Amino acid sequence: RSFLLLVMIIFMIACTSRRLQLSPVSEDTYWRQGRECIGLANDQLEIHLYPESVSASQLVWYVEITNLGDQRMDVFPSRFYLRYWKDAGDTAVQRFYARDPESQINRIEKEKDRETDSHVVSSSTELTFCCLSFFSGIVHTAKGEHEEAEADKEHTDEAMERLDEEQEEHEARMYELETEQDYWENDVLRRTTVMKEETAGGLIIFPTPHDAKHLVVCFPIENSIMQIEYTMTWIEL
Repeated sequence: RSFLLLVMIIFMIACTSRRLQLSPVSEDTYWRQGRECIGLANDQLEIHLYPESVSASQLVWYVEITNLGDQRMDVFPSRFYLRYWKDAGDTAVQRFYARDPESQINRIEKEKDRETDSHVVSSSTELTFCCLSFFSGIVHTAKGEHEEAEADKEHTDEAMERLDEEQEEHEARMYELETEQDYWENDVLRRTTVMKEETAGGLIIFPTPHDAKHLVVCFPIENSIMQIEYTMTWIEL
């Protein structure tokens, strides 16, 4: 058992001793707030991309899209995708799509509904028990059964404490869900119509392909696909 514990500790240390690093292949980059940015343009649109956060679980970029054409442009972030492969000559190219903010918002709404339903059931149960104990105490007091009345009072107080705890847990959970929903609604890039000479920006999020060494972020917008290539390496700390 001690040996297994030692192995687990060593494994955990090994997992936390590496840092993921993304490096743009293009040398035509610039810096913004300590982040290395890339800009691309054609006759229809201009894109600027820089990494917001990089971790073992997800890759997050901030992207700005400017409409250079004469017509309005519809942007669907759920269609953005990541192509990646292990080695430069690898023909087995795989693909991840960006996480869809609309799906995430719908998921959170359902979780909020489930949390509210669960809270109503739990609170109703405790409130019913509280009322029964309270009125039982009144009856026992009227009969002069003081020990039973004292026990009823303790049960009522315990039920009230559980009600307060349930309310606090519910409010904390709802705050957590609402904070997450605000992130997906306002920070992440959602479906957007970009008018002529206007710019839209927001976060795009992909799962991290752990075995990738090369990846390309692809932006299919209107009739063009803009692509920005990176190399991905794990840095030993």
